Amino acid sequence: MHKVVISNRANEDIMEIHKYIFYNNESVADKVVAQFYETISYFEIFPHMWKERWEFREFVEQKYKFRIIYKVEEIKKIIIIISIFKNKNTF
Repeated sequence: MHKVVISNRANEDIMEIHKYIFYNNESVADKVVAQFYETISYFEIFPHMWKERWEFREFVEQKYKFRIIYKVEEIKKIIIIISIFKNKNTF
């Protein structure tokens, strides 16, 4: 099993997304952030399940339509969450 590490940039992404949604709907903002962490927890068990692009992988979270970019480092058995942002294909 791999350990998930959330980069500073991804933490900032999560905070910005929460702040943006919170302005319009406080309870939805909390649900979106909770969904990020639930989704990220699956990466520990299935790190290679999602689409690979170059040395990174991407997962599109279906409920709120956010894209999560991450990198698997097999030698260290860690998954680094690089960035989280709105999936542009949903507009």
